[in-house]
Amino acid sequence: MVTVRSIGGLRGGLEAEWPPSPAPPAPPEEATIVDPQTAGPSLDGDLADFPAPEILRLLATSGATGRLTVGTAEPRHVDLRGGLVVGAGGPDRHTGDDDAHEAVVMTVLDLVVLGSAPFRFDAEEHAGDAAGEGAEGVEVAAVLHDVDERLEEWREIATVIPSTSVVARLAPSLPPGAGAVTLAEEEWAVVAALDGRRTLTDVVVATGTGAFDVCALVYRLARLGAVEVEGD
Repeated sequence: MVTVRSIGGLRGGLEAEWPPSPAPPAPPEEATIVDPQTAGPSLDGDLADFPAPEILRLLATSGATGRLTVGTAEPRHVDLRGGLVVGAGGPDRHTGDDDAHEAVVMTVLDLVVLGSAPFRFDAEEHAGDAAGEGAEGVEVAAVLHDVDERLEEWREIATVIPSTSVVARLAPSLPPGAGAVTLAEEEWAVVAALDGRRTLTDVVVATGTGAFDVCALVYRLARLGAVEVEGD
């Protein structure tokens, strides 16, 4: 089962990881590594042992080409060519969207937030599928910088949702003066899944929506008094 790190503790834990060090840290024994330029699987393990920023920095330093896939039920992926990020996506977003860079940043953010999920890097596979062979690559360091900035928003969300192990349910009624609550079409599936039993991690898996998107929506609705949050 996918677990997620404490949102409030993410920022402090990642400051030591950025800016990227000149050489990637040695991976733990649980990860298997061969030359990223050779065919076949070149890296696999679990994010609990080898966090996403470290994986991406290693692939960038190696000038790797291929696809990093994380998770099984609702997998996310990041495509690289020559160590540059050329695409990313998952069940709810892909680089065919209007803002390709935003899709990359949000996908990598999901990988950073995940505390435990299996990953696999396949050299030479799917390179550029999400963005096209002519796609301009982005430095991994630049993507991680933008992810770091987005984590600032997580800190605010953490004041209401300390982790995705919390449970949320719709409030029986809106508080006086709350006014109308407007939802986008794609947000309805998340709201419908807030049954007071499933954790937000369960909602992420069940709806295929990114962890950031789920928590940001629940945070907004909780501030309006439309959702009640319990746990942690």
